Amino acid sequence: MTPSPEYDKFVKSVSNFSQDIINHSINSWNGIDFNLTEPQIIKRFLLDRGVGVDYLNRNLAPILSYSSYEVKFASVFIHQKPRISRHISSINLCTGDTPGCELGDLLVVFCLLDKNKTPLFRSAVISQAKKDRILTSQSQQCLYDSDITFSMPARIYNNSIINTPERNLPDYSQGRTKALHYLILDKFPNLRQVPWNSNLEYSWTHFLNRILVGDLGLPFENPPTPPNPDWNCIIFDLLNIGQGIIPSRIQRGNALADIVNLCPMSRICNPMSRICNP
Repeated sequence: MTPSPEYDKFVKSVSNFSQDIINHSINSWNGIDFNLTEPQIIKRFLLDRGVGVDYLNRNLAPILSYSSYEVKFASVFIHQKPRISRHISSINLCTGDTPGCELGDLLVVFCLLDKNKTPLFRSAVISQAKKDRILTSQSQQCLYDSDITFSMPARIYNNSIINTPERNLPDYSQGRTKALHYLILDKFPNLRQVPWNSNLEYSWTHFLNRILVGDLGLPFENPPTPPNPDWNCIIFDLLNIGQGIIPSRIQRGNALADIVNLCPMSRICNPMSRICNP
């Protein structure tokens, strides 16, 4: 996505709202019981009204917005959906302990819209949640720390713009540390940077501030043009899950309308995606 003057204006303005960002990032977790399981905590933050992403959109986003742009947050609960298969090229470099694992627990999306609700900038972070600073899956660590190629299940790629299973995560030179994180749910959330052994951690407040200024979260195009099995396609697939295009027994997406239901008029939209209006 090409940077815009409005996005630059927004980034320069973020420091003016430092205390608001601190206060609301903390308050967004109020009312969530950290004695619950990891999936229950994450599901409530991503999907429940009055907390988490919904709280940020109601309380922080209006403060950060301006007459010429609007801030939006969105999310997809991706716990156990999808479960991916590791590629032989990745296994050869990092053996792991299982043929596959879940891709993560949460997808958090940041979007800056112009006054016509056309996206000026979009970025996303995929995170794996842990109650303790202990990794119980070697394959999960391999996926986050070093794997590039993995395979999506058929029910995902059959509804994608690329109907083959292989997908490619960004390498470190392509912004991997912006794209993938561990989320530690120990009394209050902290983010841990990949690779796991880096031991670099910081608060949720710092995480949110970095997303706002573009220092964290990897930008994406939706729909991807041209279609490639890379980060853009991975996010496209996960947004399909959030929208219910990939069937699920539970709701998984929140506040996705402004993020994915628009595409620039210069692009041709894929009818299969159901993302752009005809």
